[in-house]
Amino acid sequence: MVKAIIFDMDGVIFDTEKMWIEACITIANDWGYKICPDFVVSCMGKRIDTIKSMFKEKLDPLSFEKDGKEFDFDKYRNEHLVWMDNRIKSRGMPVKEGFLDLIKFAKKRKLWLAVATSSDQDRTLMYFKEAGIPDGLFDVIMCGGMVKKGKPEPDIFLEVCRRLEIEPNEAIVLEDSKNGILAAYRAGTKPVMVIDCIQPTPEIEKMLVIPPLKSLTEVQGVFKQLNT
Repeated sequence: MVKAIIFDMDGVIFDTEKMWIEACITIANDWGYKICPDFVVSCMGKRIDTIKSMFKEKLDPLSFEKDGKEFDFDKYRNEHLVWMDNRIKSRGMPVKEGFLDLIKFAKKRKLWLAVATSSDQDRTLMYFKEAGIPDGLFDVIMCGGMVKKGKPEPDIFLEVCRRLEIEPNEAIVLEDSKNGILAAYRAGTKPVMVIDCIQPTPEIEKMLVIPPLKSLTEVQGVFKQLNT
């Protein structure tokens, strides 16, 4: 029996992945670098330390050639976050369609609710505040810095299940990225892909317990199938 729903945050609860891609490319362009969307997408679902390594591996050689020094990822990230924050403040926090109805559905069924995100705790709580999500809605909130290894390793989902005192196969995990799906699969949970920026591949589909969903509005309709 399914006892919990574990949500990824960016791209599942909030429609922030497209915004994140735009910010990455825009700031890079401002700095005189061209990065392709595929590279940015490959970073999705990973912790910031891993993303930093990926950016520096790609841009350090170009930065040495251009400016004679290594790529300043920390400064780049700060500008990226300011861009994101300004967009959110001007347009509001974009909550994914079906999220609130799914929460009501889960509460009626007395399911545990958790978040497992690669984002840091401060940003996660800021997003919740901007979206008007009340404190205590989720039973567990796990952020990237709270575990030793980030997605695609299973640590974050295993720790959520440990804190909820359930077995991993008693949890549905809602994810939108390959790294998140892989982490959920390795943890032994029930991975469900809710499509956002990344389209499912045969490799991803083999790890899912049901075919990919187009939005959170479809989760309730297939819940009986997942809860067998």
